[in-house]
Order: sequence, then C-alpha cells, then structure tokens
Amino acid sequence: MYSVVGIFGKIILGAINDKFGIVASIIYGCGLIILTNVASLVANLTPVAYILAIIFGLGNAIRTVIPPLLASTFFSNKDFGKAYGVMSGALQLGMTTGSLMVAYIFDLTGAYTTAWIVLLILSIVTMSTWLVAYFKGKQYKATI
Repeated sequence: MYSVVGIFGKIILGAINDKFGIVASIIYGCGLIILTNVASLVANLTPVAYILAIIFGLGNAIRTVIPPLLASTFFSNKDFGKAYGVMSGALQLGMTTGSLMVAYIFDLTGAYTTAWIVLLILSIVTMSTWLVAYFKGKQYKATI
C-alpha cells in the first residue's frame, strides 16, 4: 500500500518544493516520517496500520527527492555528481544501518517499541541536520 502511495508522495513533495521551497519540503517530508514513527508506537490497531502506510508512503519520498534538491542548491553541474553521490551514499548507509538496528533491537527486546523511539529521535535529528545544512550552505555559497 505504501509503495502505491509513495508515487503520489514524490509528486506532492516536488510540488511543495516548487511552490514553497526546500525548507518546507524538508519539514513536510521529515514531519511525515516523524508521524510514522509515532503511529508505529500504536500500530497494533488495524486502522492505525492503514494510516501508518499512507503517512509513510507520502513521507518516504524524502529519501529520493530531498538529496538531489539539496545538492543542486549548492553545487554546479560540474560538481553535482560528486556531491549527490556522497549524499546518496550517506543516506543509503543510514537506511541500511537503521534496518539492522531495528532488527537487533527487536531480537534484544522482543518488541519494536524502543526501535520506533530511536527512529523518532533520528528522524528529528535528520530534519534538523538537513535544515542546518541548507542554511549553512547558503551562507557558505554566498561567500564564494
């Protein structure tokens, strides 16, 4: 279900970026992922699981939409490939590590609750660091 919703999530995120800018896109996308982690804490209720799939499908677009937008904001066509490659690699490392961490926490505790809380915190950290990167990057680019 979330894969189908994800198609529309990318379109919506792109439209938000076009209309309101990358800051709004970051807040919107990360906000949905934060809500996903909160909903995961009570997803044992079937209706919440459906809502969770929709929220995650919409928010999951950030992993493919935001990095190239951030890279293109600060880097020329000449340097875009390298910058995007580094950003994409870091994001992929985080997603891989996160999946392993969730599985490990479940094996350790027998439940996902702790994992959802950790992912909630990491989602807030992600949103914060992307916003800081954007604003610091603008300052840096202005001095070049």
